[in-house]
Amino acid sequence: MTVNTAIIGCGPAARNQHLPALQLNPKANLVALCDLDTEALQKAETEGVRTYTDIEELVENEALDSVHICTPPQTRVDIAGTVMPHGIDVLFEKPLAASVSDGQRLKELAAEHDVLASVVHNKLFTPYFRKARKRVENGDVGDVVATDVIHSSDSDLTETHRDGWVNELPGGEIGEGLPHRIYMALAFCDGLGEVECVSFRNRENVDNIAFDGICIQIRDESGDQLVSVRVLTNTINREQLTVYGSDGELVVDNNLKAVRSSTFEDTTAKGIVKESVSQVIQQLRGVAENALGFATRTAYRKMDDPRGEESDSHFVLIDHYLDAVQSGGEPPVTLDEGIETVEVLEIIDRMT
Repeated sequence: MTVNTAIIGCGPAARNQHLPALQLNPKANLVALCDLDTEALQKAETEGVRTYTDIEELVENEALDSVHICTPPQTRVDIAGTVMPHGIDVLFEKPLAASVSDGQRLKELAAEHDVLASVVHNKLFTPYFRKARKRVENGDVGDVVATDVIHSSDSDLTETHRDGWVNELPGGEIGEGLPHRIYMALAFCDGLGEVECVSFRNRENVDNIAFDGICIQIRDESGDQLVSVRVLTNTINREQLTVYGSDGELVVDNNLKAVRSSTFEDTTAKGIVKESVSQVIQQLRGVAENALGFATRTAYRKMDDPRGEESDSHFVLIDHYLDAVQSGGEPPVTLDEGIETVEVLEIIDRMT
């Protein structure tokens, strides 16, 4: 079964991630694009793909198995309410919804109409993040006691390559990326418990933006794990996740696209040397794996082989989603996971 698919909302995420991922995947048949904005439609226009400015007309005229909804979060409930009654599965761009109540309504609609629904938490599907999850699941670091995510940049929050809506978010450009950091941190804990502390900073006093730095402290549902998320500007570019376990720690380095671990049980001079050598070896191994992976993907891409996209997290997540649509299996990301991320965002929004 090839999955007949339409994209609703043709902004940058649709054009740059969803559209190419669907065109490259033999499991998908992209049949239509839909957007109220005819200029956005023109930018996404693709040969052989029909275009619509009316969602009801889209779902009435096309035999769709799935739609990707890439519109602003506040529009999701209305669109899902039009699409899901037709038995059409849905993939939502992140964040899932504008509020927890909207997220719960989407979950109710999916259950009511017996459709598959998922949300794009794509950074969970990078090769190195998947490797880290597998190692944690295999018990490499023992029991997880804490998770820390740090994302920092020297970005100018007054400039964005996205549409103007991003400036309406509390943190502007970093507010747009905040869901990524939240769901990455929550991926290793036992569900969202309580958001215990949120600290803000606006060092540059950027107009119309509530913060240019934020620190979030969360306790997981079991109460046994601490989760920390920090997003900063006015500093070096860095994106790193650290999982602290009872038997060691695991670092997911998004900049270097690598995973490294540490036990550091011996703090003598000999132990320090041993740990230093281990870190160097892991770094070199990461460089070699990245070089080999790049060469392999380049070769596959020259053959128009989808395996060349295995480092593209959007492609991998969408591929998993298509598998679930075809098989009736579990979605790559559940709506409950999407709702947890929205809950943290809602708390932040109330505080700004």
